[in-house]
Amino acid sequence: MKKFSKFLEEISNTENMSESDETDSDINANLAVACTQEYSNVYSALNQIRKVLACYDIALPIDVQIIADAYGTEIFKLEPQDNHFLYFAYVRNDFGYYTICASLVNNEELNDLLGESLNEEKELDYYCITPALLLRLMEYAKETIKEDLEIHLIVDKLNELNDDDKIFTSEDYEKLIK
Repeated sequence: MKKFSKFLEEISNTENMSESDETDSDINANLAVACTQEYSNVYSALNQIRKVLACYDIALPIDVQIIADAYGTEIFKLEPQDNHFLYFAYVRNDFGYYTICASLVNNEELNDLLGESLNEEKELDYYCITPALLLRLMEYAKETIKEDLEIHLIVDKLNELNDDDKIFTSEDYEKLIK
């Protein structure tokens, strides 16, 4: 088993990528074995992944904070090579255990996994709503809305009426709840 630091050194000293592919495959094969069992929590799963990576002199940050929802994805940048990452995904099953996926990936593979470029900024929807309108919408939701669909319809109206510099005020209330 080749140490990851040795592997990185060889990459920088040679044009032959077959050895690096072999080491990537070796690391990912061992990560796949760690991913075959279910874990009671995300942290124990991540600790198992740490143990596998330690065999290759790869250390993940110790102070990782993961909010363990029903599912999630974490990306860890591996030093010193800029283009290597650990892709770590988890999902909680019906019995409360976590199934995980962990893989050593390069930039291109990570972009494929995420479905977008790391350097590309995501365009986020946002709204500027005055406190008075926010209060009225919250009161409307509490007193009137019975189903989730009605909330989605209000958000759709916000999207429809939103301009780049639009500030929603109480004057927009009737348009939003119709």
